[in-house]
Amino acid sequence: RMPLLQTLVEDISAIKGFKMDDAALACGAAILGTSEKDPEEIKAIGMSEEEIKIAQKNEENMANDDKEKEAKEEKLNELEGIILSMRSAMGGKSSSLLPSDILSPYLNEVEDWIYSEESSTSNLEKMCEKLEKTKRDLKEMCNEYYAEEDKKRMKIEEALEEEAKRAAIERQNDPNALDEEMDRDSRKMKKPKGI
Repeated sequence: RMPLLQTLVEDISAIKGFKMDDAALACGAAILGTSEKDPEEIKAIGMSEEEIKIAQKNEENMANDDKEKEAKEEKLNELEGIILSMRSAMGGKSSSLLPSDILSPYLNEVEDWIYSEESSTSNLEKMCEKLEKTKRDLKEMCNEYYAEEDKKRMKIEEALEEEAKRAAIERQNDPNALDEEMDRDSRKMKKPKGI
Protein backbone atom coordinates (compact mmCIF):
# COMPACT_ATOMS: atom_id res chain seq x y z
CA ARG A 1 0.00 0.00 0.00
CA MET A 2 2.81 2.34 0.84
CA PRO A 3 5.78 2.74 -1.51
CA LEU A 4 8.10 2.75 1.52
CA LEU A 5 6.88 -0.69 2.58
CA GLN A 6 7.05 -1.97 -0.98
CA THR A 7 10.66 -0.84 -1.29
CA LEU A 8 11.50 -2.32 2.10
CA VAL A 9 9.94 -5.68 1.31
CA GLU A 10 11.54 -5.77 -2.14
CA ASP A 11 14.95 -4.99 -0.61
CA ILE A 12 14.83 -8.00 1.69
CA SER A 13 12.96 -10.26 -0.72
CA ALA A 14 14.71 -12.91 -2.75
CA ILE A 15 12.46 -12.22 -5.73
CA LYS A 16 13.55 -9.17 -7.69
CA GLY A 17 11.65 -7.42 -10.45
CA PHE A 18 8.31 -8.82 -9.31
CA LYS A 19 5.31 -6.49 -8.95
CA MET A 20 3.66 -7.15 -5.61
CA ASP A 21 -0.02 -6.80 -4.93
CA ASP A 22 -1.44 -5.38 -1.67
CA ALA A 23 -1.76 -8.81 -0.06
CA ALA A 24 1.88 -9.69 -0.77
CA LEU A 25 3.02 -6.33 0.60
CA ALA A 26 0.94 -6.69 3.74
CA CYS A 27 2.24 -10.21 4.27
CA GLY A 28 5.84 -9.09 3.72
CA ALA A 29 5.42 -6.16 6.10
CA ALA A 30 3.91 -8.45 8.73
CA ILE A 31 6.74 -10.95 8.36
CA LEU A 32 9.27 -8.16 8.57
CA GLY A 33 7.54 -6.71 11.61
CA THR A 34 7.57 -10.03 13.46
CA SER A 35 10.98 -11.15 12.27
CA GLU A 36 13.90 -11.37 14.61
CA LYS A 37 16.10 -9.15 12.47
CA ASP A 38 18.53 -6.93 14.20
CA PRO A 39 17.08 -3.38 14.45
CA GLU A 40 20.35 -2.02 13.07
CA GLU A 41 19.95 -4.19 9.97
CA ILE A 42 16.38 -2.91 9.49
CA LYS A 43 17.61 0.67 9.88
CA ALA A 44 20.15 0.00 7.16
CA ILE A 45 17.35 -1.14 4.86
CA GLY A 46 15.58 2.19 5.17
CA MET A 47 13.23 2.44 8.15
CA SER A 48 13.92 3.52 11.67
CA GLU A 49 12.46 1.60 14.61
CA GLU A 50 9.92 4.37 15.16
CA GLU A 51 8.89 4.32 11.49
CA ILE A 52 8.39 0.56 11.71
CA LYS A 53 6.19 0.90 14.81
CA ILE A 54 4.15 3.60 13.10
CA ALA A 55 3.80 1.45 9.97
CA GLN A 56 2.71 -1.54 12.08
CA LYS A 57 0.18 0.58 13.96
CA ASN A 58 -1.14 1.97 10.67
CA GLU A 59 -1.50 -1.53 9.26
CA GLU A 60 -3.35 -2.66 12.39
CA ASN A 61 -5.67 0.34 12.13
CA MET A 62 -6.37 -0.42 8.46
CA ALA A 63 -7.14 -4.06 9.30
CA ASN A 64 -9.56 -2.96 12.04
CA ASP A 65 -11.20 -0.48 9.66
CA ASP A 66 -11.60 -3.25 7.07
CA LYS A 67 -13.26 -5.54 9.64
CA GLU A 68 -15.67 -2.82 10.72
CA LYS A 69 -16.47 -1.95 7.11
CA GLU A 70 -17.19 -5.61 6.34
CA ALA A 71 -19.45 -5.96 9.40
CA LYS A 72 -21.23 -2.72 8.46
CA GLU A 73 -21.81 -4.02 4.91
CA GLU A 74 -23.29 -7.25 6.31
CA LYS A 75 -25.75 -5.26 8.44
CA LEU A 76 -26.60 -3.04 5.49
CA ASN A 77 -27.25 -6.11 3.31
CA GLU A 78 -29.44 -7.61 6.03
CA LEU A 79 -31.44 -4.39 6.23
CA GLU A 80 -31.86 -4.28 2.47
CA GLY A 81 -32.91 -7.95 2.50
CA ILE A 82 -35.63 -7.19 5.03
CA ILE A 83 -36.95 -4.37 2.85
CA LEU A 84 -36.96 -6.57 -0.26
CA SER A 85 -38.71 -9.45 1.52
CA MET A 86 -41.39 -7.13 2.89
CA ARG A 87 -41.96 -5.59 -0.54
CA SER A 88 -42.27 -9.10 -1.95
CA ALA A 89 -44.73 -10.02 0.81
CA MET A 90 -46.87 -7.01 -0.12
CA GLY A 91 -47.53 -8.70 -3.46
CA GLY A 92 -47.80 -12.23 -2.06
CA LYS A 93 -50.55 -14.46 -0.70
CA SER A 94 -50.54 -12.88 2.76
CA SER A 95 -50.64 -9.29 1.49
CA SER A 96 -54.08 -8.76 3.05
CA LEU A 97 -52.43 -9.06 6.47
CA LEU A 98 -50.05 -6.19 5.74
CA PRO A 99 -51.01 -2.53 6.32
CA SER A 100 -49.74 -1.35 2.93
CA ASP A 101 -50.83 2.26 3.53
CA ILE A 102 -48.35 2.49 6.44
CA LEU A 103 -45.82 -0.15 5.38
CA SER A 104 -44.98 1.15 1.90
CA PRO A 105 -43.98 4.67 3.04
CA TYR A 106 -41.99 3.18 5.93
CA LEU A 107 -40.07 0.87 3.59
CA ASN A 108 -39.39 3.82 1.28
CA GLU A 109 -38.07 5.81 4.23
CA VAL A 110 -35.72 3.02 5.32
CA GLU A 111 -34.55 2.44 1.76
CA ASP A 112 -33.86 6.17 1.34
CA TRP A 113 -31.79 6.02 4.53
CA ILE A 114 -29.76 3.10 3.15
CA TYR A 115 -28.70 5.18 0.14
CA SER A 116 -28.26 8.41 2.09
CA GLU A 117 -25.12 10.21 3.21
CA GLU A 118 -26.02 9.44 6.82
CA SER A 119 -25.90 5.70 6.12
CA SER A 120 -22.59 5.85 4.28
CA THR A 121 -20.93 7.83 7.08
CA SER A 122 -22.47 5.92 9.99
CA ASN A 123 -20.43 3.50 12.05
CA LEU A 124 -21.21 -0.14 12.84
CA GLU A 125 -23.04 0.71 16.06
CA LYS A 126 -25.37 3.13 14.26
CA MET A 127 -26.00 0.54 11.52
CA CYS A 128 -26.91 -2.12 14.13
CA GLU A 129 -29.26 0.33 15.86
CA LYS A 130 -31.02 1.11 12.56
CA LEU A 131 -31.37 -2.59 11.75
CA GLU A 132 -32.83 -3.44 15.17
CA LYS A 133 -35.17 -0.44 15.08
CA THR A 134 -36.43 -1.45 11.64
CA LYS A 135 -37.06 -5.01 12.82
CA ARG A 136 -38.97 -3.76 15.88
CA ASP A 137 -41.02 -1.31 13.84
CA LEU A 138 -41.94 -3.96 11.29
CA LYS A 139 -42.94 -6.42 14.03
CA GLU A 140 -45.26 -3.79 15.48
CA MET A 141 -46.71 -2.73 12.11
CA CYS A 142 -47.11 -6.22 10.69
CA ASN A 143 -47.93 -8.26 13.77
CA GLU A 144 -50.68 -10.30 12.04
CA TYR A 145 -48.41 -11.08 9.09
CA TYR A 146 -45.56 -12.30 11.29
CA ALA A 147 -47.98 -14.41 13.36
CA GLU A 148 -49.24 -16.06 10.15
CA GLU A 149 -45.69 -16.62 8.90
CA ASP A 150 -44.77 -18.23 12.24
CA LYS A 151 -47.75 -20.59 11.90
CA LYS A 152 -46.65 -21.56 8.39
CA ARG A 153 -43.09 -22.14 9.55
CA MET A 154 -44.30 -24.27 12.47
CA LYS A 155 -46.43 -26.41 10.10
CA ILE A 156 -43.44 -26.98 7.84
CA GLU A 157 -41.23 -27.90 10.80
CA GLU A 158 -43.87 -30.33 12.13
CA ALA A 159 -44.18 -31.94 8.69
CA LEU A 160 -40.40 -32.35 8.50
CA GLU A 161 -40.29 -33.89 11.96
CA GLU A 162 -43.09 -36.32 11.01
CA GLU A 163 -41.24 -37.29 7.85
CA ALA A 164 -38.05 -37.86 9.82
CA LYS A 165 -39.96 -40.09 12.29
CA ARG A 166 -41.51 -42.06 9.43
CA ALA A 167 -38.12 -42.53 7.81
CA ALA A 168 -36.62 -43.72 11.12
CA ILE A 169 -39.43 -46.26 11.58
CA GLU A 170 -39.00 -47.42 7.98
CA ARG A 171 -35.27 -47.92 8.51
CA GLN A 172 -35.93 -49.96 11.66
CA ASN A 173 -38.57 -52.17 10.02
CA ASP A 174 -36.84 -52.75 6.70
CA PRO A 175 -33.18 -53.79 6.94
CA ASN A 176 -32.66 -52.99 3.24
CA ALA A 177 -34.30 -49.57 3.47
CA LEU A 178 -31.38 -47.22 3.81
CA ASP A 179 -27.90 -48.29 4.73
CA GLU A 180 -26.37 -45.15 6.21
CA GLU A 181 -23.06 -46.90 6.80
CA MET A 182 -22.79 -47.69 3.09
CA ASP A 183 -24.27 -44.32 2.11
CA ARG A 184 -26.63 -45.80 -0.43
CA ASP A 185 -30.33 -46.44 -0.83
CA SER A 186 -31.18 -50.06 -1.50
CA ARG A 187 -34.98 -49.76 -1.37
CA LYS A 188 -36.91 -51.39 -4.19
CA MET A 189 -38.99 -48.93 -6.21
CA LYS A 190 -42.43 -49.86 -7.50
CA LYS A 191 -42.49 -50.45 -11.22
CA PRO A 192 -45.23 -48.85 -13.28
CA LYS A 193 -47.73 -51.39 -14.62
CA GLY A 194 -47.80 -50.00 -18.15
CA ILE A 195 -44.15 -50.55 -18.93
